[in-house]
Amino acid sequence: MKRVSTRRLAGSSSSYKTASLLLVTLLGGGIATVAGLWAAGVEIPFLKMGPDLRGKVAVPTNPRPILAYTKLTRDDLLVPETHLPRYMYLSPEDVKRLGVITDFNKIVGRVVDHDKPAFFPFVDTDFLPTGTRPGIVAAIPPGKRAITVDVSKIEGIHALKAGDRIDILSSTPIDMQKVFQRGSTSPGTAGVSAGILAQVKQARVRVLVQNGALVSPVRTRVIPINSNSLTQGSVTRTKPIQEAIIAVDPEEIAPLTEAIAIEASITCVARSGLPDDPGEASITPAGVDPSEHIAVIERIVGAHREVFFVAGTPTKDEDTKKLVKVPMCDKRIPAKTKVTFDHLTDPATGRPHQIALRPVDVKRLAILTDMDKIVGRVVTHEKLPDSAFKEEDFRAEEAPVGESVPASPVAASPPASQRRMRRSGIRTGMGAGPILPPPSPQ
Repeated sequence: MKRVSTRRLAGSSSSYKTASLLLVTLLGGGIATVAGLWAAGVEIPFLKMGPDLRGKVAVPTNPRPILAYTKLTRDDLLVPETHLPRYMYLSPEDVKRLGVITDFNKIVGRVVDHDKPAFFPFVDTDFLPTGTRPGIVAAIPPGKRAITVDVSKIEGIHALKAGDRIDILSSTPIDMQKVFQRGSTSPGTAGVSAGILAQVKQARVRVLVQNGALVSPVRTRVIPINSNSLTQGSVTRTKPIQEAIIAVDPEEIAPLTEAIAIEASITCVARSGLPDDPGEASITPAGVDPSEHIAVIERIVGAHREVFFVAGTPTKDEDTKKLVKVPMCDKRIPAKTKVTFDHLTDPATGRPHQIALRPVDVKRLAILTDMDKIVGRVVTHEKLPDSAFKEEDFRAEEAPVGESVPASPVAASPPASQRRMRRSGIRTGMGAGPILPPPSPQ
């Protein structure tokens, strides 16, 4: 066997070391060069390994938040740094299922109906109807008017948000002493009874707004205030005020403005935000004016004459002249159920559940006031307690042939029903409201 020389093995080992050192040097230099270019912001194609977008659909999104009632322009859809659109890539199935808009021309020029966060695609429900004017007027429901109010004069409005439904009531105190003095015709016992009753605090409560909408929540605005002084001359200062914008019916503008002008105590009442709320069918009844219902009782015993004043309730004739009695749903009625007289009767009192409304409200809301047009008909949807009935609550078709509709107790026995109503009175509020007394004997 041949012996390998020591010199040859030493030369071969030296060559391997040189090659390895050169390879490590080149590899380290390449890595350092690539890292330096990447840190400098240079795009390196082989390092850009994005997701596979084959078969995906490019969906435009908004690169920044958009405020409600803003009319979109192309600038709202472009990234400020690159002036290029920002897309989200979805599968065709997701585009169809979500109903997102992929065409720029169907987005630009539309008015959004709510605050839209960034990086979301657009759907039809994000926009108001085509042709809507941008700005705060876009939030006013059709047929209503917007009015700006000083929230320091309205209680209960600070915590509400845009779109919340509200009722607004006003209350003004009544000086019952003046009311009794105006009706007094003789001194003596009348003055004593009037003085005692006048000590009871009374107020006139009015419903100013029914089912209004909060267009803009409470916001602070700064107004300038000018003042003059001998030392400083004309000085302009600023004062912060809090305002809100509410939408009301046209006929409600004047009463609300009047209540604010006379500095009445105004209260905002929030309605339910649940989807099954009756909405316009639910009415807030007005209060009774105590000054209009003062009963004067005169007692004559021999030559002695006494006059007494008492706080009375409105008589049947006085009530029907001003208000219209509306049947109300007393208990829940499931959908596709035939309305019976029991659905309209308070089980605690056995009397019809009714409230008294202004004729203008009955006409405006198209509320049914005749029980015969309610009892025996089938409702198309669920009816909640304390809600009125409208023609749209019932099926258009009549009861099936061969099925007899039982007559309501009111129609079947008018004399007995009328006697019961005269004997017990008619409720004029949602709860335990004033009871109408029976007619006085002639």
